[in-house]
Amino acid sequence: MTLREQAKKFQEHLAAVKSYTPLDPRVTWYPWQTLGQIQVLDTFLQGDTSALMNMIGRDAALDVGCGDGDIAFFLESLGARVDAIDQAPTNYNALLGVHALKQALNSTLRIHSVDLDTHPTLPSITYGFTVMLGVLYHLKNPFLVLEALARSSRYIFLSTRIASMSPDGETNFCAVPRPYLVSQL
Repeated sequence: MTLREQAKKFQEHLAAVKSYTPLDPRVTWYPWQTLGQIQVLDTFLQGDTSALMNMIGRDAALDVGCGDGDIAFFLESLGARVDAIDQAPTNYNALLGVHALKQALNSTLRIHSVDLDTHPTLPSITYGFTVMLGVLYHLKNPFLVLEALARSSRYIFLSTRIASMSPDGETNFCAVPRPYLVSQL
């Protein structure tokens, strides 16, 4: 079974678990399907799950900006030890979702609240494989975080959002590459 197929099957399993797992009524589950990004990794690895596991090796994997931990739990389901980090105050549901899933899945996932903007100290010194999807544009100093990850990770699967228009829809960014930061209100 390809990595993409395994991720799809695991996503269905997680959806079922979320449907019967209580979550604090003041918050909701992270609404984006992060496991859909595994298809990009699957294409790169030509569907070879063993290639991913070889990249992870004997070290743990790291999920940066974990949301509810979907990718972290998926990596764990493949046999990896995994650390999941996000910043509780800015996480979609203050990390309540990932903690609820950890309990429901009887997981050994290690969850850490880390403020990457002010102190990007990672839980471990070495990671075989790090996933960081859709996080860079939220950071005040993305280079600081990338340097920390580069020091600790053999492999990094990274994506970020690229703006094409200004928030007011007046300026087209396509012709001029520009960085931008998301408001942290």
